[in-house]
Amino acid sequence: MIFLPGAAGTVQEVFDNATPNYYESRGEPTPMVLVGRAHWTERLPAWPLLRSLARERSMDARIALVDTVEEAADTLSRLAAAAS
Repeated sequence: MIFLPGAAGTVQEVFDNATPNYYESRGEPTPMVLVGRAHWTERLPAWPLLRSLARERSMDARIALVDTVEEAADTLSRLAAAAS
């Protein structure tokens, strides 16, 4: 899943997706790509929290932070292929 910069609803969607990834309650974690480094690390710093949750879990290899939508598509493909 790709997450573009947003506000409260988007943050909720990030963690709604992260929760089953963390617990692996739906099987293998699904890839998550957040777009906009400044947004997700400074404006609404969800990325550091997501990284902390992912550490030492299988979801760690399935999350990424990129700057552009173009990077997001390539990264999502790479993460999905690694999950297969």
